[in-house]
This record gives sequence, C-alpha cells and structure tokens, in this order.
Amino acid sequence: MKKVLEDNDDDIIVYVAPTKALVNQIAAEVQAQFSKSYHQNRDGRSVWAIHTRDHRINNPAGCQILITVPHILQIMLLAPSNAKAPNSWSRRVKRIIFDEVHCIGQFEDGIIWEQLLLLAPCPIIALSATIGNPLEFKAWLETTQKVKGFNLEMITHGSRYADLRKFIYEPPEFKDFQGLKPYRRLPFPGLDSGHSNEGSRQFTFLHPIGSLIRKDPVALKDTSLEPRDCLSLWRCMRKQSNEASPMPDALDPDKFFPPMIKKSDVVEWENALKQQLGEWMLHSKDQFDAVQQEILELSIDLDELIRNRANRDEPPKLVKPYFSLAVDLRSSRGLPAIIFNFDRLRCESIVINILNMLKSGESRYREEPKWKAKMAEFEKWKKANEKMQAKAAKRMSKNQGTDDESLNKFDMARDKADQEDSAWRRFYPDAPIAEFSFADETKLSKEELEERIESLKYCQVKPEFIDALYRGLGVHHAGMNRRYRQVVEILFRRGYLTIVVATGTLALGINMPCKTVVFSGDSVFLTALQYRQASGRAGRRGFDALGNVVFHDIPPQRVFEIMSSRLPSLRGQFPTSVTLILRLFNLLHGTNNSDYACNAVKSLLSQNRLYLGGPETKLAVEHHLRFSIDYLRRQNLLSKDGVPLNYSRIVGHLYYTENAAFAFHYLLNQGYFHTLCVDVMHEERQGEILLELMLVLCHIFCRIPCTRHKDQTWLAKVAHSSPSVILLPNLPPGAASVLQQHNKETLQIFQNYVKAYAAQHLDGVSDNQLPFTKQHAVGTRKACDMWGVLPTLPSTTIVSPFAALSGFNDDFKTIGDLCRMARSGVFLEESAIPYIPIAPDETNGVPWNAYIYDFFKHGDLKALSRDNEIRSGDAWFRLKDFSLVLSTIIASIETFINPNEDADIAMMDVQDAGDMIEESRGVDPGEHTENEYAGEGSTKAKVNDTVASGKAKGKKKVVLDSWEDEEISDSDADDENDPYAQLPSGSKQDSKDSSPQPGCAEEKQGEGMFKVYMAFSMLRDVFDTKFQKVWA
Repeated sequence: MKKVLEDNDDDIIVYVAPTKALVNQIAAEVQAQFSKSYHQNRDGRSVWAIHTRDHRINNPAGCQILITVPHILQIMLLAPSNAKAPNSWSRRVKRIIFDEVHCIGQFEDGIIWEQLLLLAPCPIIALSATIGNPLEFKAWLETTQKVKGFNLEMITHGSRYADLRKFIYEPPEFKDFQGLKPYRRLPFPGLDSGHSNEGSRQFTFLHPIGSLIRKDPVALKDTSLEPRDCLSLWRCMRKQSNEASPMPDALDPDKFFPPMIKKSDVVEWENALKQQLGEWMLHSKDQFDAVQQEILELSIDLDELIRNRANRDEPPKLVKPYFSLAVDLRSSRGLPAIIFNFDRLRCESIVINILNMLKSGESRYREEPKWKAKMAEFEKWKKANEKMQAKAAKRMSKNQGTDDESLNKFDMARDKADQEDSAWRRFYPDAPIAEFSFADETKLSKEELEERIESLKYCQVKPEFIDALYRGLGVHHAGMNRRYRQVVEILFRRGYLTIVVATGTLALGINMPCKTVVFSGDSVFLTALQYRQASGRAGRRGFDALGNVVFHDIPPQRVFEIMSSRLPSLRGQFPTSVTLILRLFNLLHGTNNSDYACNAVKSLLSQNRLYLGGPETKLAVEHHLRFSIDYLRRQNLLSKDGVPLNYSRIVGHLYYTENAAFAFHYLLNQGYFHTLCVDVMHEERQGEILLELMLVLCHIFCRIPCTRHKDQTWLAKVAHSSPSVILLPNLPPGAASVLQQHNKETLQIFQNYVKAYAAQHLDGVSDNQLPFTKQHAVGTRKACDMWGVLPTLPSTTIVSPFAALSGFNDDFKTIGDLCRMARSGVFLEESAIPYIPIAPDETNGVPWNAYIYDFFKHGDLKALSRDNEIRSGDAWFRLKDFSLVLSTIIASIETFINPNEDADIAMMDVQDAGDMIEESRGVDPGEHTENEYAGEGSTKAKVNDTVASGKAKGKKKVVLDSWEDEEISDSDADDENDPYAQLPSGSKQDSKDSSPQPGCAEEKQGEGMFKVYMAFSMLRDVFDTKFQKVWA
C-alpha cells in the first residue's frame, strides 16, 4: 500500500474481505497508517474508500486504496466504463489482496471468489490460515498467474506466535449472585494456572493428542501442541517405551535443547515427537493407544463429564450456566473473551440474560444498609459542596470591581482545589456499580464512552444492548445495526468491553484480540473450518503469550470430533456461468474488444483446473461455452456478431440469481409481464395484479422446497389449519406455460450439445463408469450402446448404458434427467444450465415454501417461524435477499428505459430494504427527508421522475476523514415532465445493444414497459414497507 501511494496519484490497490466487520477494521488501520495530499485538487480524490452494498465512504473510483467485498469488485472489473480508456479504473489496479481466500470453497459466494481470482488484471496477494490443500491450491493459482505473465510464490508459517490451550467447561452449582469479587491481575497464562481460584476448577484441560479420533499420520501432523503438551507427551511416550519400539534418547529434552531455548527449538521438538508417535500409530498400535489413554486420563475424566451432563438438573439453555461461565472466566483471568454461538437470537438472549443477572444483583445490593450509608455520605458531601459553591460565587460578586484582584484569584484557586480533591466528585450513583459490571473502566474515560454510545442515539438499538455496553457486554452478528457493531468492535479493541457474544461474523480474520474464545452450544455451522477460524481470535500476537479455547454445552465426543477434524480441501466450482458469459460479451462490446476484455475472457475460459481437475477438460468447457452462446442468441440476448441485445443488461444485473434471471427474462421477453400489468394504473385492480406478480416471482427467486408436503399429520395440523400460506400455490397458467416452453427450448439446446460432443469426441469410447459412485465397472466392451447387449433395448447415443438398462433412451423429459443420465465423458453441470425446475411437474411433486408470499400478504414474521418453519435468525436475510432482487429489477428497467453507459457501475449502489434501514438508522430524525421509505401513494411521482430524468442521478462526493463517518449525498428531483415524453419506442431504438424484441409490439416497448416498471415499483413499496415495519 505504501509503495502504491508513493509511486503516483493514480495507481490503485484493492483489498477484498469477506465480511463487513473485516472491511471496517482494515479501513480503520489504513486510515491510521496512511495520509496523503494530492498535487491536483480533484474532486473526490482520497487515500482510501469503503464500498459494500449497504455502506459507502468516499468515492471508490477516486481512491487509491479500495476496501470492498467480492460482489462489488466483480461489478467494477466487469463494467465497460471502467475499462474503456488506457487510464480507466480497471487498468490502473496494480495489486489485489484477497483476505480469507479460502472463502472460494463456500457454496454460495465461492464462485465469485474463483471468478475474481481468474479475472484479476494484476498480480494478486492471497491470504489464509485455513486451507486444507495448500500445495494443490497454490499450483492452480500459479498457473492462472503465469498465463498473465506474473509469478506466484507461497509463503507459509507452520506455527502460531501464541499457543492455544483447550478446555471443557462444566458449570458449578449456581449460588445467589452477591457481586463480582476483586481479583489480582497475575501474569500466569492459561485458565488452569491459578489452581487456588474457585473458577478455574470448572475448566477441564484437554490434551490435543488425547482428543484425536482419526488415527492417521495426517491428523497427527495437523495437531498443534504447546510446550507443556510436548513435555507431557514425552513423559508418556517414555513410560510406554519398550525394546520393540524404543523411545529415542535424542528426544530427551535435556539432550535435545541448547542452553538457550527458542520458540523454533520447541517447534522442532514437537515435530520430532509427533513423527515418532506417528510411527507407533502405524506399526505399534497398542503402544500408541496406551500413550493416548494415559494422556487422556491425565487431562480429563471423560466418564465423569458424561455423568455430570446426564445428572445436571438445569437444562443447558437456561441463563445460569452462561452467567457462571462469564463469572468464572473473570475470576480465572480469562477475559476479554468472545463467546461464539451460531444462533443470532441466542446470542442476543445470552447477553440480555447476563445483563439481567447483573442488574438484579445490583438492585438487591442497593437495598442493603452498606449502600444506603454510602448514599447518605454522598448526599452530605453534595450539600456541603453546594454551600461551598454558593459561598465562592458570593465572594466573587463581592470582589468584582475591587483592586484586590490577586486575592480574588487566590480564593478561586483554593476553592477549586478543595472541590477537586474530593473522591465524591467522581462518584456517579446512577452508573453501574463496579461489582456488578464486567467493564474494564481503566481502559476508557467516561467522556469517551459517552461519546461512543451517544453516536447510537438514532440507531434504533434496543435499550438492553445500550445498557449492556455500559456493563462491558456486547453482541455482534450480521443482523445488528452497522454502527452498533462498529462501536462494539472499537470498545472491545480498546479493552472496555470484556465479553462479546457473536456468530461467525467475528471468526473471519478480524482483529479482535482476546484471551479466550468460547464455543457455546453445538451447531451444524461449527465445522473444522469455523473452529480454526474462530479459535484464531484467542492469543493474538502482541497481546497474549497463550490463548484459551473453551467448549461449553457441547458433548465431549463432539468436542473431540471438532478438534481432530482436518480442514476441507478447496475444490472450487465451475466458474463459467451463462450470466458471466453474457457479461463478458457486454465487456467486450463496451470496450471495443480491448486487450483488457480479451484477457479477462481468456483467463476465465482456460483455467478451470481447480474444479474440473485437468487440461483434458478444456474441450468440454469450450463445447459448453459454444452451446451457452447458442442459448443466448436464441433468447435474443446476443446478436450474431456477439453484441448484447434487448434485456441483456437486466439479466446481467441479476447475475447473483443465475438461472432464475433467465426465467425472469423469458417471461419479460414473451410479454407476460406486459400483459399482466396492462391495468396496473387502475386502483381497483392493483391489489390483484401485485399479488399475481408476487406469486410468479416467488416461483422464480429465493425458493425453498417444502419437503414435509407428504406428512399428512403435519398437513392437517399446520398447513391446512393455519391462516398462513405455507405451500406456495401453483403458477398462474399463463406463466407456467411460458416457463415450460423456456425449459423445453433449453433442454433441446443442451441435448444437442451432448449429442454433438458425443458424436465428435466419444464415438467408440467405452462408457463403463457407474453414474453415482463414479467407479468403473470391469469389462472390455467398447460400445456404449446397450442395444448390443440386450437387443430388446432401444438404440442410444447419449444416455448412460446403465440408465439404458432401465429402459431410458435419448429422449429426455427434463434437464435434470439429462444431467443425471447422460453418458460419462460429457461435462454437464446442472447449475450451469440456464433453467429452473417448475413445481410441481419438474420437482417430483415437491412444492415450494410460501414464506415470501405469506409475508407479503400478512407481514407476520412470527408466522414464518411457526408455520413456514423458517428460522427466526434466517428470516431477516432471506427477506433481504428478495428485497434486493426487487430493487435490482427496478434499477435495471430504469437503465433500459433510459440507457446510460455507467449503468453497470450504478448497480453497485442498489440497496435492499435492510440496507436502507441501516442507512436510515443513526441519522437525526430531523434530517430525514427524501431518503425515507415511500408509501404506495408516492410511487407514481417517483416513477415519473425516474422515467423523465433521462440520466441517472449523480451524487456529489465528499472526502470523509474517518471510516466511522457517514457519506453525504445530494440528489435533485424533477417530476414536472411527462412520464411518457422520453420513453423509447420500437422505432426509436437504433442503438446496437437495444434492438426491438421479437414478438413485442411498439406499445410494449413504450407504455407497456412503463407499466411493468410501475407494477414492480408498487410491489417493492408494499414489500419494503412491511419489511421496515417488522425490522425497524
């Protein structure tokens, strides 16, 4: 970063982080470390900028250090306006830093990471501490960089600076809380170091070797030991040594170590011990088992733990075990701590319950004689102080105008000193009492604390969470207000907060130094990867010599499984999707086939080895590309010369919905939405139209299958008796007919692809691979046509011979059948084919969950959890996702009505209802004007203004001083023009990328498209208003 800033004023470095918390942290560090004055005082220039979908500071195109998330960077790299000229933004990027690059393995967003690694027009820096197959991943990355002329080196660190010590926590029998007791800040690391402490007895030490479940050398090598663990391991191994498998004398610590022992010497000893133990594991299993059993008995009594859990009177979900955990961590000097729980609502309830325990204990204390006596003394001092101030004021007025000014000043100084000497001046009777607070008040002044909390005044944060901040408690998850999360991060880093309860939002790389990480409660999300990531927050370099990892309310066997599981290998995904191909054509066309665009295409189409496994698949990828282009041409999205047509930008903007975008496009292109919205301006029909429009969208976007549809008991008890809509009604006949036709056309295109590829490249090639296990059946037969085996079977070309044995032929009914039953040797990825199965005919009768449709009708969040069985913590994100789809559709139609070359860049600013709520929070209510949510009555005025404007509304950029500041934007409104004045008609569309659509009349291009826009705008207003009402 320093080099880029020093070289010139134009070069750019991009920092990509997976979470907003990490984006904020990096921005704060950049702000603290770098500053620069630009020679040319150009508007919007800054050293750094933040850009996520819901948070933007400074101009991302005018900074030199951009800190962003993957989706935003992909939009910027694929935007033609960013790559047209030699000095365009994309061409000035000199480095891209990918933090937490292992996110490429994620199911949802992993494909974006993979595409970015391939798209990067410059050298990259990839950072991660949790990659299961680093050599394989490095080889793939190295190949992608060499194609672009860049070299790649891998730098590895095999050990942590601060070791980790693991424990299982079992809560004691709960006693009445009388207040937190004072404790000494001793320098001993580890929760079990202070054995005289009552709290430390609840933490049972776990030796990593004792927790090994997978007994193989790879798992053993992956185990990390601290020096104390190595010493106890050596002692046990020496004890179990025998003549057949002796313990080498060279491993004796007296002989192994030099007089001055360094960290590297301990690491070398650890590796030597694990190597010897690995040999016993392979060749002397009984000896290894004896060592492991002895280590396990030294560290943990497993049977006793299981008995304690079985005999526990209190259910683990009650608050007392959590409160006891917090108290024992404090008494064992284990704070500050982060408690990870992967249920958002549970995180909130834990903090609120600990807060209530503190407040109830404080309330009882305030009724005791000791506190009342203290308050009496305070009131006595208060009265005396008031008299002193009155006396001083009287003396002051008496001496005014006299010549004895020096005496006056002396008296004032004496009175002031008398007032400041009193300890009562720093006594705040309404503030939390120290014995009932986990806050470390030595780390932060009261004035700074009040300033931080004052910034949350208009953020609509629950009062309980504000009270918790005063007592050193915070909660952190993605559903919390952004500014509140920032305050929690700041106060925790400063040391004032000592306990934060969080989901995985704090697991990814964020610098939240703490002594202890607690995993509280089991969860399917608590994987080996999450465990490694989250435990890495404990014992951060420069803060602690040793970190603690505590497991609470998790069965011991599950703890062993988590600790001994190896990291998953990164396999990647097929990165060449049909929407990406369309966006690449848009990039090529928008930059006149520039070298930048051509290199991007070559990189994405030639480097799929991480997913596909080798260069021999390149031919299959090229054939897949060919037929994907054929599909785009048949859908009138590409001309024969590769020029994007018609609604291509709308599909490109909906890239994150992938195949659903093409279903939406087909309905739009065939005029279904135009016909549906003809009477949308008639108020008596608006409700009916919007409901049908919502039903169609629910069948396309954000779908969840309802797998309990065959459970008759559940149907009778819940689905049929509930006022909620649980099973999504069938598509309207018109929409169903259009989408079924789309799937038939898509099936024909890709069926031809398989036939062509099989005829050209697989003729005579044996097909003996079993479809599910991928094992090869033993045999010498060459032909794949099973007619040669059983003449009664039909002759086949592309169906698998094993499917043909069941009577299937080359006539497929659905794309799913084609992908499942096609012969081996053909690359077919169902997710990469632009279709969506239509319920119930193409989903084996499984209907979709009607959670979005029901929320639109009733606006009842509790019903989603109770009847639709959507987890309360997930509902926010699922509804947010749908709101983002609506906003993207509306913004895309705007750019179609009023073409703008910067339309692709403008998509970075599209926000869902949740993002808009985030923006509105933290702003003085008096400042809310045009940014407030609009009701249905204002939709027409807004649409008129948008359609008549002729260009996107710009924002005046203001360079901000701090990453905590909010951006200020100015927008002008003009709703005086005729909304139809500038609508494009079929005869007026003469641009290359907006040819008239086949089958759409001129009316549908003009007034019809405007009505579609009106309908979607109304739909979003109704949905977002209900969303805001529930979540504000």
